[in-house]
Amino acid sequence: MWKSPTELPGVRVPVPSSSKLPCTVPLPSISPPFTSTTAAVKVPLLHVYGDADEVVPWDENTGVIADHYRKLGGNIELIAKPGVKHHPHGLDDSTPIVKFIWDNTASKEAKAWFAR
Repeated sequence: MWKSPTELPGVRVPVPSSSKLPCTVPLPSISPPFTSTTAAVKVPLLHVYGDADEVVPWDENTGVIADHYRKLGGNIELIAKPGVKHHPHGLDDSTPIVKFIWDNTASKEAKAWFAR
């Protein structure tokens, strides 16, 4: 059964910086079980991220997941948004996201029909 990341062992919920509570989510404690399972069944991952994000820094989050997932043989596609911090989310042109979904979900028959 799915658990919220806040229910997993070792996860601390992000809080406003003015708080004295922990403000990190230590991904190494949650990434191996998640990534080993999804890599084993060949689930492709897509992550759009701002390379200047200070709330969820690359090297502590997506970078860790991406390296680990690839070492397990998983496919993860990364779309960096140069100079972008945590917001805004998404892309101005959603074509790469739609293409990723199409490439990883459409049947051979659907792709052949569409290519006609």
